[in-house]
Amino acid sequence: RPLWTPPAGFVCFRGSRTPRGSGPCPKGFYCPPGSLPIECPAANYCPGVGNVFPSLCSPGFYNDESARSSCIECPIGFVCPEYGLEQPVKCPAGSVCSIPGRQTPASLCPAGYYCLMGTETEDPNSESAFRPRACPEATYCLSGIRSNITDEDDFASPQPCPHGQYCKQASTSPFGTGR
Repeated sequence: RPLWTPPAGFVCFRGSRTPRGSGPCPKGFYCPPGSLPIECPAANYCPGVGNVFPSLCSPGFYNDESARSSCIECPIGFVCPEYGLEQPVKCPAGSVCSIPGRQTPASLCPAGYYCLMGTETEDPNSESAFRPRACPEATYCLSGIRSNITDEDDFASPQPCPHGQYCKQASTSPFGTGR
């Protein structure tokens, strides 16, 4: 008698006696035709039962473990920009990632401040270590600033206060704080 293969998404352990084998492939696993259950790999998920193949985590989600039936929502301070991520990506410098489950940052760093990688709030008075920091005296900062180092050739850096003007800490204007 020829060997019989169970339908896709079902599993036959040794000694199975029914056409449906031992039942549908379990949650967190997938069962290609003629295979025993295979753990769903990291960066993928296998929801419910009867999976024939794993599904990649969608943008906004990641999965760092095998045999999971769902992906993990991208946390604040991070972005998950593409399909099939094993780990979330730290929020890029100059941006704020204050909303979970995002593919892109929620906003640019507020004017007058700079935001390092992983910034998770727009509030510079937050208790979080990952908050905007005031731009230094004698500079002004537009929005989206990535560091506290002045570079006149890079507008994503603090800019020097114009001659004849003064700039207090956290200045937002190219005209400075005053004459």
